[in-house]
Amino acid sequence: MQLFFDNPESEPQEVIKNSETVKIWFNRLAGTTLRDVDKANGTINMEGVENLLQSLKLEPTDLIVGYMYYLMDAKSSTELTEKEFERLMNHCQAKDPQQFINNLPNLRKEFSNRDTFKKVYEHVYALQREQAKSLSFDTAVILWELYLKGHFALYDEFMQYLQQIPKNKQKSVNPDTWKMVIEFDDVTKGDLSKYK
Repeated sequence: MQLFFDNPESEPQEVIKNSETVKIWFNRLAGTTLRDVDKANGTINMEGVENLLQSLKLEPTDLIVGYMYYLMDAKSSTELTEKEFERLMNHCQAKDPQQFINNLPNLRKEFSNRDTFKKVYEHVYALQREQAKSLSFDTAVILWELYLKGHFALYDEFMQYLQQIPKNKQKSVNPDTWKMVIEFDDVTKGDLSKYK
């Protein structure tokens, strides 16, 4: 504590140094150099997102990517703002790819919490539908296949049920239906004996 009072500027300088490093990383992913930063729109596009995932050694289908978008409070799945990127790096206490990779086990542990999973599940829905009122049936099924595996007691039965729905009965999935799937799992815990 004495060190802080003797040198109160030491901590803010470190934060500025880290944020400058993160800013350089962001600009590289956004495809901007320090010379043309004023001309940039301040976002990482889809190609930059792909480069980010490659630098972090993550596949786009890794569920931790959805958790990353949740931590950023991302508003789009196809571009990231500097603020969103900074939120993620601050949460991970990372200023470069290697520090982020080193923190991945902690992120996976956080994501394994059921309440956290449910928040991410809802955020993924919002990201994928963007401006639409609901998700297409096909998109919802793809996301359910990805996100429910290992998180939904009746996963196999649910996937089989979805495959049996005739094309003319496949309707878009609204937010309430999306949430009810997880609520159904929470209530039944895989036991349908009460419902027969």
